Amino acid sequence: MQLHDLPDDVLRPVLKANLPLLAVCRRWRRLALTTVYSGVAICYDSRASRDSGPDDGHHPDNMADEPDDPAITTNLDLVVSAGCVQAVKRAQIVVDHKTNPLPGLGAAIRLMRAAAAGEWRGVRRLDISTMSAERTLALGVNAADYESEIKQTSAALAAILPGVCNVTFKDYFASPVVRELDGQLAVLYSDQLEGLLSYHTITVPPDHTFRQLKSVSIGHDSSISYQHPRVDPAKLVSLSLTLWPSDHSWAPFSADGDSGVIEFPNLRRLGVAYWITTRTADGVEARHPDGHPWRLHFPKLDRLLASRSTTMLVAANRILESARESKEKALVVYDESMPVLPETITCTSLTALDIWAEASVDTMLGLIRKLLSLAKLHIWSLTLRNIQEDISVPGPDEDCLVEPFNTNIKEMLIQLVPVVKEPIAEFVDAYSKRYPHLAGVKLCDND
Repeated sequence: MQLHDLPDDVLRPVLKANLPLLAVCRRWRRLALTTVYSGVAICYDSRASRDSGPDDGHHPDNMADEPDDPAITTNLDLVVSAGCVQAVKRAQIVVDHKTNPLPGLGAAIRLMRAAAAGEWRGVRRLDISTMSAERTLALGVNAADYESEIKQTSAALAAILPGVCNVTFKDYFASPVVRELDGQLAVLYSDQLEGLLSYHTITVPPDHTFRQLKSVSIGHDSSISYQHPRVDPAKLVSLSLTLWPSDHSWAPFSADGDSGVIEFPNLRRLGVAYWITTRTADGVEARHPDGHPWRLHFPKLDRLLASRSTTMLVAANRILESARESKEKALVVYDESMPVLPETITCTSLTALDIWAEASVDTMLGLIRKLLSLAKLHIWSLTLRNIQEDISVPGPDEDCLVEPFNTNIKEMLIQLVPVVKEPIAEFVDAYSKRYPHLAGVKLCDND
């Protein structure tokens, strides 16, 4: 088979990595252009304006005004001139503002209308990033004062990008205006929205349900009281509760609030922090200050990310143990301050373990001995403090008294502290015949 004979979906990534090939023929040029211009980006920086006046965040009329000369960077003209508007699948809008993101979003909407009005129906992913230079002022703004502007902006954006089914909202210090705007936009897309990733809480009516969401991740700000938007737990494939308090309510995930049982029949990936749980005979039970228990079931869970507390690590083991329908079980301990010891990993059916906290060689060997089903082991901070400084590799005639481990490991990724990559690599190479499972070891520098 020659390169010309490859189907489009195989040839497209090849051309993307080798753009000069687009001059070979019309077909290759078409494929390359639609790949390169599959996304459109608009970056709006009001702080770069030479003529704009102060944006104090306290007057609705002033906040709705757009700076006279903002800096705007975009690839809209390139996409349109290349005839690739119909190929655009992702729109990214970045607004670097003083206290108010609405003028920047309005400018982005007008630019897209002027470039190709009514032709952005193929966009499936929308990423909005907002950054405020006057954070303190922005956080003090009352969103109710700008209700009309927020409603108009969100409606206009949803109208020009009607096919969006995945949204990302990024603002680490979101103002009330941003929370309200992002919430309204999510609601407008809710009938088709499959993915929702927000770095901050968003304002959504408490009785509104996102019935199509498959993936949801909302970062929680512990300084405010917040309830998770209502979703259909049967649709969820991925759920992340980042920095959520242990007493948050599970009611938004319950189809029947009176039963006390919440089924997540299709959930594969779960990320949690600050969550206190106990296990019942048929699942995991979460208790809250009001004493009302929720029995949570994750029968198909195959990946769990835990952080923030050793209590959560205990719960993570129990959650994965109860996932009886899952053949693959991966635990990611994503917290450099949370110690992991062989005795803290009680789910012996784990097939993958990813540890970000510092671990000793004794811990690593203890985990390998204990977890016989483990196929992948990643340790991002393996300390060698309890190993002799000079590591000698036995010669071919020297006897070795160490017996190979009984292990199923096929992949190991280790980042060493301190970095002594060369002698360890030599050691691993020398013992690869005695330990066939070590053939997949990858050593990383910690630079």
